[in-house]
Amino acid sequence: NLLRAGQQRVDANVVPRDLLRPGRMAPRQWPYFATGSKIFLSYSHSSAWGSRCANELHARLQSMGLSSFLDRYSIPPGTSWQRLLDEQIGQGDVFVGLCDPHAVRRPWVAAELAAALAGRALTGSPLILLLQPVSFSAEDRADALPVFREAFEAAERKDPGAPVVIQV
Repeated sequence: NLLRAGQQRVDANVVPRDLLRPGRMAPRQWPYFATGSKIFLSYSHSSAWGSRCANELHARLQSMGLSSFLDRYSIPPGTSWQRLLDEQIGQGDVFVGLCDPHAVRRPWVAAELAAALAGRALTGSPLILLLQPVSFSAEDRADALPVFREAFEAAERKDPGAPVVIQV
């Protein structure tokens, strides 16, 4: 299972389970975050977990010289943020969705995932990683907006091009 990420082919079979835990392997060693990859981070602003994880992952990726898009740091004042988000999702190699109970109920986060899924279906890119806290329950999943439920189900079935769901 090889994918094209930036200028280098990388093996996408191994996913670190401790993706966001401090002191673990550096992002450059993760197969999804190859040199030249453009990474889009999607999360809910109303989620303490999502905001913390997005900030930490963005900082770690940036410190390794990788291109990471996080709205609060990547949108210049006066910019059409909706247009810029659409462009960044469309140009991304990797879409990382931080899927906690808050995010999976937020329409804008759902719209970002839907855009990434549409791009994946049309062009094969971006690779979609959906990170969930270990505490994410069956009830949380049942309460999620349809695009999230469908993405989780596709991942479980291992549909071609389905998102990769990782508990962290």
